[in-house]
Amino acid sequence: MDIEINYLFHKKHLIKEIASLFYKEWSYLHPQKTLKGFQNSIAERVNIDKIPLAVVATKKEEFIGTACIKEFDMDTRKDLSPWLAGVYVQEKYRGMRIGGMLISRIYKEAERIGIKKLYLFTPTAEAYYRKHGWVPIAQEIYNGTNVVVMEIYLHSSTVTGLRDRFLKTY
Repeated sequence: MDIEINYLFHKKHLIKEIASLFYKEWSYLHPQKTLKGFQNSIAERVNIDKIPLAVVATKKEEFIGTACIKEFDMDTRKDLSPWLAGVYVQEKYRGMRIGGMLISRIYKEAERIGIKKLYLFTPTAEAYYRKHGWVPIAQEIYNGTNVVVMEIYLHSSTVTGLRDRFLKTY
């Protein structure tokens, strides 16, 4: 399929497109955030050696998906950090293991910069993440939506095993 995963740093021209897709997909979780606010949040992720850090999947120059590590994803949970966030795959590419590829790359990047544990929250994909080693730690109402907060501990052998599981079972 010729999918490439690169740092957003190398694909900055995709920031507006990604922000527009995020706004459409998740603005209900962030009702105070405008499209410009989403653009600013995505633009902050153009790092390589520190968080926030995003990776993007492309086919030639077509945007396919993205995932990131960021310090906080829920403004109500500043006690937890860092977070896997913004895992998004264009609808026509879903079910092709691209989400798993992006998450696997995030695990690798997290390990590289010394992160030992990640958090995420999801209103809809608890079973997916649970199947891949994530553990629920809380159920909350976030901006009017039921969400599950999850965590995963990372270390070399787990990262390798989880990467393999994401790629095989997605």
